[in-house]
Amino acid sequence: MFAKCLKEVQQYTYPVIISRQYYNGIVEFGCGTFIILNDEGWILTATHILNTLFAYNHQKEECNASPQCIKNYSYWWGFDNMSISTYVCDEARDIAIGKIENFNKDFFNVYPTFKNPNSELLPGTSLCKLGFPFHEIIGTYNEEQHSFELGNGTLPMTFFPLDGMCTRFVYKKDNYNNREIKFVETSTPGLRGQSGGPVFDRNGHVWAMQSYTAHLPLGFNPSVSYGNHQVHEHQFLNVGHGTHVEEIISFLMDNGVSFQISEE
Repeated sequence: MFAKCLKEVQQYTYPVIISRQYYNGIVEFGCGTFIILNDEGWILTATHILNTLFAYNHQKEECNASPQCIKNYSYWWGFDNMSISTYVCDEARDIAIGKIENFNKDFFNVYPTFKNPNSELLPGTSLCKLGFPFHEIIGTYNEEQHSFELGNGTLPMTFFPLDGMCTRFVYKKDNYNNREIKFVETSTPGLRGQSGGPVFDRNGHVWAMQSYTAHLPLGFNPSVSYGNHQVHEHQFLNVGHGTHVEEIISFLMDNGVSFQISEE
């Protein structure tokens, strides 16, 4: 169903690897997804992808070399020579944008087409999420080179598409700005590594950006035996919530970032 349009969507969807070294010497890695928006090098991702950066900046004055604080960090934006120094974020919408420095547009010729928000997205419409889950990222921090080094086999990272259907729209209250934020709910969860990736229809038009996974209680708690103990396990349906295209387009327009939109 999505095989044809995936060839196009893959050309503007890339992994971002987040590397952290703590003062206790522990090194951790995480992964998310980002979208290259246009030939100027603007990218779109989820704000929470930048939590390591936010934590580092917050801790700089308060950390005092505590073992649990971040000593060094790095973001790898799909290629060794691509970096971003400034971001614009809307935390309530979970939207972040940035501009790649020294962006070479000759290497990229396909960019996303966002669905015209005047179109109606009906519940039951098939949608697909794309990102980079199920990757074990290993590596070290080279003290002499002052850089993170990824372990063998980490790259290249392979895509993982996950289909589902639009179930409904969900609204989150943003009390700070006295507004409601619109999200698209899908019948399948967003997997770790898919945050910041596109949620698109069979034509490859982007309806949302994957934000987070919600856990809906099903209302029954079967009993499970663990040795001599009986445990009641709560059951949940895991669904994906993606920032709606209306929110994305509004944010891009407010910040003067160009993008493509479908005719209908």
